[in-house]
Amino acid sequence: DRDDLDVRYRAMLHTSLMRAMSHQGRAAEALGGLDHALSHAQQVKSLTALVLLSAANVNRDALRNFREADRLYARVLHGNARLRHPIVRRAAVAWGDMFLQADDMVHAGEAYRLAIALGNISGDGRPQGNPIKRGAMLRVAEQQLKQGNIRQTRRLLQRIETEFPDQKLEGLYRFLRGEAERHAGRYQQA
Repeated sequence: DRDDLDVRYRAMLHTSLMRAMSHQGRAAEALGGLDHALSHAQQVKSLTALVLLSAANVNRDALRNFREADRLYARVLHGNARLRHPIVRRAAVAWGDMFLQADDMVHAGEAYRLAIALGNISGDGRPQGNPIKRGAMLRVAEQQLKQGNIRQTRRLLQRIETEFPDQKLEGLYRFLRGEAERHAGRYQQA
């Protein structure tokens, strides 16, 4: 570990290493360097949030340790409640995804609504999403799916996930996502 590296670059290296090791089946070993990574990133709140988010994702996806992932997501969100940064919104969405994976729709909805509020740069707490825009995007995604444009459908659905994360709980979105994944040959995700 070199001390002459930029703090941001070092945090990115730590998170990339955690992800890579977890994909290799060495998730527990990947989390062994968490304290070291946090000590380097502690100077910058957004970098600390990035490292914690990466560790939470490893706990959720690789280790299936939802309790520890829940604790880390909560730490990111509560420790950075006033920080207007996309990483905080990503943490809220990932937290909601964890609850959705565990079939806890109530907590997933709460986390997604929190993500919408965190994405609002004005900070007044109102959702930034426009229901007309959301409905139009869903309708276009449905039309693209009917026409067989699977790649375009998946792009639209990813955009909807980003702008309106609470749609992950809605029936039409879930149907469109499942059909798009099925047509793309991703049967496990469908």
